[in-house]
Amino acid sequence: MTGALAGIVVVEQAGRLAARMCGAVLAELGATVLSVGTTPGDPFAAGKIPVRGGDWHALMARAHVAIVSSGRGAGAARKAALLSRNLILCSVTPFGMRQRGGASDHALQALTGLMATTGEPGGPPEPVHAPILDGFAGLNAAAAILAALELGVPEDGVAVLDQAVVDSAVALLGTHVSHAVAGRGRGHRTGTRHPLCAPWAAYPAADGVVQVCVASDPQWARLAELLGRPALAEDPRFRTSAQRVAAVEAVDSLVGSWVAARSAADAVAVLREARLPAAPIRAAERPAGRCRPVAGLERGAVWPPVPPAATDAPPLTPTGKARPLEGVRVLEVGPYTAGPLGGRYLADLGAEVIKIEPPGGENSRGFRPLFDGTSGYFANYNAGKRSLVLDLAAPAGRRAFAGLARGADVVVENLKPGDMDRFGIGPRRMTADNPALVWCAVSGYGAAAGPLAALDSVIQAEAGVMALVGEGGRPLKVGLSIADLVAANIVPVAVLAALRQRRRDGRGQVADVAMLHGLRWLLQARPEGPRPVRLEAADGWVLAEPPPGVEVRAPDGADRATLCAALRGRGVAATPVLELDEVLAHPIVRRRELLSVAVSPGHTGPPVIAPPFRVAGRAAPGSAPRLDEASALASGDGEATLLKGSAA
Repeated sequence: MTGALAGIVVVEQAGRLAARMCGAVLAELGATVLSVGTTPGDPFAAGKIPVRGGDWHALMARAHVAIVSSGRGAGAARKAALLSRNLILCSVTPFGMRQRGGASDHALQALTGLMATTGEPGGPPEPVHAPILDGFAGLNAAAAILAALELGVPEDGVAVLDQAVVDSAVALLGTHVSHAVAGRGRGHRTGTRHPLCAPWAAYPAADGVVQVCVASDPQWARLAELLGRPALAEDPRFRTSAQRVAAVEAVDSLVGSWVAARSAADAVAVLREARLPAAPIRAAERPAGRCRPVAGLERGAVWPPVPPAATDAPPLTPTGKARPLEGVRVLEVGPYTAGPLGGRYLADLGAEVIKIEPPGGENSRGFRPLFDGTSGYFANYNAGKRSLVLDLAAPAGRRAFAGLARGADVVVENLKPGDMDRFGIGPRRMTADNPALVWCAVSGYGAAAGPLAALDSVIQAEAGVMALVGEGGRPLKVGLSIADLVAANIVPVAVLAALRQRRRDGRGQVADVAMLHGLRWLLQARPEGPRPVRLEAADGWVLAEPPPGVEVRAPDGADRATLCAALRGRGVAATPVLELDEVLAHPIVRRRELLSVAVSPGHTGPPVIAPPFRVAGRAAPGSAPRLDEASALASGDGEATLLKGSAA
């Protein structure tokens, strides 16, 4: 069997969904996963080997990695792993190893801000009936295991990875945390709209609903042409995004009338022909067949895997590295969330990440709120990197990039598929110049779909996520940009796996990370446990999870604490829905050090959320890079001399 994790044996105690999803990722990458407690109907059982539990010590002796969560056998498995030698123990629990107690995906959505950001403006918070947080926790646990393998394990030691679903959940708040710290801890629910852009909403068509997103003024001009009213592009009411947001009802009326006169398929086809982001809002359906979170890394994998011999695992020798990606140089190209956050996570693991920015810098540097002149948004997605300005539209900038790529280990980019090829610096050309280069391309639909315009809300609609939000009324998007974020969280998994494979055969790989595929991977399962009921209290909302046949209601005047206590007294699980300011003030955020603020005399930096993996060598988040601070890198190669903004 081949693959990045060929020869690695994993024992999985198949309890919490996050742990099973982690094991599924490792199996996709070639590990032999011995799963205790897995069931044939589990969509994440594919590629694993079912084994009987009982003698956990014998199982641990055969393994390099143990994944332990909750449920039957968890205590015995964890104890056996801690008494083992030369083993990576990945514990996946709701709140960390030191805090007992369970919590469903729905309950964690209530506690960590996902519900607070999801719902109609001024309306109640809404749950998502999909295992969003378990899915992210599973990806993060897989990344932590891959990172721990980079460090190795002492012969007589156990490397413990204390992965908590709450860590993964809070890590999704990078766009919102600065607003909460700056005083806007509530009022983040926007339905299917966007607070900074319009038109951006779900519009009824003749036979369905279409999500349309216009993110720039040139896109608005193209849409005005389609509406048959090109003058709208220069209309003083609608000329800029800010003006369109201020007149959003009039904008939505114009777009809504146009969409309503067409079928959903026709409207989407015309919009996409004009290079405008749009998608039908689809029903949530489990994918047919196996769904992989990333393409390009399964080279030569054999299914089903062959059970290993019942012998002790060969040792995981310490590598001597202080941090998992020490000595790895990454070039990152692309704006906003998916690519930049993926690159930031590589920096958190010790890589040198060079962020390539256009002349003038990425425009998210100006996103408010600012903290002593630094954007909180920009800091959360770019902490720990160095900045280099290159004009990739100019020959000199492209030559500089090509020179740097010849000496780099990894490129992470989230431009439209084909953009880097049109510049002459795409993966085919760069991997020919540097065969060891790992190229990780992030896009909405994947490389095979071509340059389809894609934004987070459009991908949520296409994947069927919007059909799983709330109680089935009007479509709603998840308030967090989960399509962008799932791709970002796949990046460290893909890069760590590709680098491990490179050590084996000397060759780089091209990883194709698609937001749509990542979400469909998450949607293979549904949350475990009863469907929740949202109850209004005097001071907010409570999410109750009653057993089948049990009715619940909120007494008049009861606050959240009183209502939760009353429900728990009846044996009903109940969780207060926390707003963002309450999430950040929660003791677990301090206890697990999930938020970092750099403070020096006379200076308070932006709040930056910690990375969601617990591995040795993980440092506190670095600071946001100063624009073009790494300019000297571009003159290191005579062919790669930087002439900023010129077309030499």
